Amino acid sequence: MPLNPQSTKISTVLFALYCGLILMVSCTKEQEHIRTTGLVFLDQYLPDSLLVFTLNEGRSPVPQFAHLRLEFSNMPEDEEGNSFTLLGGGLDQTGFHGPFSTEFSGLGYHFAVLPGEDSPNSVRDNAYKADFTRTVEGGELIFEVFYTPTNINEWGERYFKGCELALTMMRTGTNERVLHAENNIYNWAIAGIGKGNSGVIVVDFEAVRQTFN
Repeated sequence: MPLNPQSTKISTVLFALYCGLILMVSCTKEQEHIRTTGLVFLDQYLPDSLLVFTLNEGRSPVPQFAHLRLEFSNMPEDEEGNSFTLLGGGLDQTGFHGPFSTEFSGLGYHFAVLPGEDSPNSVRDNAYKADFTRTVEGGELIFEVFYTPTNINEWGERYFKGCELALTMMRTGTNERVLHAENNIYNWAIAGIGKGNSGVIVVDFEAVRQTFN
């Protein structure tokens, strides 16, 4: 019995719609895979519902590390031209890697400190600043970090299971902390990227203004 061309066309369309639905569900699950301990930035609480997460599995530019691109857009106008230094890491002094500071070797820089501070951690030298200090330009502040995920839940209950990276941020050249978690005044934790993968977290202050104003 010959196939009905109209039925074949309808079946093809339905199959395409089904595949598209599966793809959408898959992407949503991947995006929801990244979680945080609740961001506080510039004294503003920014729940995960206001952030945009993207997980690209197997897409870290340096495969032996996890990769995070952290983007702040539509920043407050009075922050234009201001510089910030990102700091962070995980267990056992496992920290950030970058082309200037570590050449992607060693343990990386873990919560680097200011020169003259009494700490076992590395100093925020010029190589570190070249990798992890950025200036607000056109309302945007963007960082890219490479790290080895560790189970920082071992640091305490304020880090839920699966947290693999802790971050904080200072105004450059100072110890004025501008980034931490809702439940932790020292740092903000992220889960769900994983070794070899690339994650993007976007914080859009325009969405923040629309939500809270």
